Amino acid sequence: MGKKSVIILLALALAIGIAFGQTTIPGGYVSGTWTAAGSPYNVQGNITVHADSTLHIEPGVQVNFLGAYSFTVNGFLEAIGTQADSIRFAGTATWGGVNFVNAPDTSHLIYCRINNAFTPVTCNNSDPVISHNLMTSGSIQGAIYVLNSGSPRISDCIISNASRGIYWTSSANATIDSCVISNVYYQGFWWASSASGTISGSTISSCHRSGVYKTSGNLTFIDCTISNNTNNNDGYGGGVRSENGNITFTNCTISNDSAYRGKGGGVGCRNGTATFTNCTINGNFADDRFSLPYIGGGGISLYRANGVLSHCTLFDNFAARHGGGIAIDTGSLSIDHCTIDRNESDCGMYPGSAIVIIGGGTTADITNSIISNNYGWFSNDCAIYNEGTLTVQYSDFYHNYPGGDINGNRPTGFGVLDTTNYNSDSCDVYYNIFMNPMFVDSANWDYHLTAGSPCVDAGDPLFAYDPDGTFTDMGTYCFDQSAPGIPSAITDLTISCDSLDTHLLWSTVTTDTSGNPITVSRYVIYASDGPFFVPASGDSIGFASPPDTIFVDLNALTLPKRFYNVKAVIE
Repeated sequence: MGKKSVIILLALALAIGIAFGQTTIPGGYVSGTWTAAGSPYNVQGNITVHADSTLHIEPGVQVNFLGAYSFTVNGFLEAIGTQADSIRFAGTATWGGVNFVNAPDTSHLIYCRINNAFTPVTCNNSDPVISHNLMTSGSIQGAIYVLNSGSPRISDCIISNASRGIYWTSSANATIDSCVISNVYYQGFWWASSASGTISGSTISSCHRSGVYKTSGNLTFIDCTISNNTNNNDGYGGGVRSENGNITFTNCTISNDSAYRGKGGGVGCRNGTATFTNCTINGNFADDRFSLPYIGGGGISLYRANGVLSHCTLFDNFAARHGGGIAIDTGSLSIDHCTIDRNESDCGMYPGSAIVIIGGGTTADITNSIISNNYGWFSNDCAIYNEGTLTVQYSDFYHNYPGGDINGNRPTGFGVLDTTNYNSDSCDVYYNIFMNPMFVDSANWDYHLTAGSPCVDAGDPLFAYDPDGTFTDMGTYCFDQSAPGIPSAITDLTISCDSLDTHLLWSTVTTDTSGNPITVSRYVIYASDGPFFVPASGDSIGFASPPDTIFVDLNALTLPKRFYNVKAVIE
């Protein structure tokens, strides 16, 4: 009788699926709590969380789908792992993923790893919280697929090695924050919705048919990096392809993207408006030699679209046609407080290496900007080629070669130095200057202005003052004149001896290293027993207050050696 009881108990244990620290889930409805002690959970059929049920999954649980099974959530799913102990979903074959269908908006999928799923997460009329997850698979429907009126809150997720990253067709607005999407075969983010979405603090990189593809609606990117993406198939937009509606970038970097056989290496926009504020657009490439219309645009391409750029820097972009920085065909372009430097193109039919403005009805306005060092391959290649209506004022043009600054419809009087500006520098009737902007280090892409730059205070005097309370500067970055400069070095230090003391004497320092007048607060004297020392606070032996420029080092001659350094200080 005892032996028979043992057999019955073993059979019961197998029937409820628990044996040797694992749990078998045969399929059907699931609820309750899946614990780490019962892990792994081996799923052998399609499973569903009923609309009236809740399934809790604890940190450390491994869920294995032993076939092409689906996991449908109509009720509540609380799969909340931790950073140290995540929840893992995997399959021995490609499985269906976690499908939220008409589920309440209080479900959570947090600190989970989802592998080998056809679509890791689907949100169909559902609004779960999807956060801190790693997804390393996904079909053309994406690693996250949002449809109908789904509106999940997506943050801090990493998506890689999927066919598509996030695919949003839902009619609801989107908020996506701090995600990384990389190494995706198609688009990192495909927006096919008439709604509006905001993507912030995210990186989209190494995607192979545009990092972002928007077919409608409005998208806003804030503090994002879009880099190293390509598009070899769809005509334009290596980093971002935008059709219809508006797209906005604030504090974003768009770099090293490419559109082979297309337009807009960084951003390609058609039938809409693209707005850029405080953005860096650099190192992008477009090869527009194969498909009409030949627009170009290594950095940005606008076709039947409008572009607005403010406080942006465009540099080192290349177009294998024209418009290394920007190309626009039919629309309007506004550029204010931008620096456009070292862009290049082979120019083709529209000889503009930095900006190409195509079409008689196209308008462009350039103000308070610097356009410099742009290069075209042929002798008539200028920085700007214009077929439309161009207004350019309070800007600096410098060393655009070989053909100069503007070709095509050139504003009357442009480049004729017949007046002077606020700085008393020669300029044309539009207050454009043609002088070296004197960047801090343009060879290493530092486009801040130095104190002696002619672009300082040379912008439109009717424009809002710079933060330092002075007239606005040209270019992306204003020079802060309220900050003290670096005092000039003391080069005439003399030393004399008197008994056991040394006497140090030097000339008054009245300017900074840029030649601007300063008022020195004090002179600090440093001493060491070795030459060529770098003064540190511990080497200080005293100070002198202006107007004094003398210091006595008592009993210095009792020491074997003594070397001095005197520095002027502004406080």
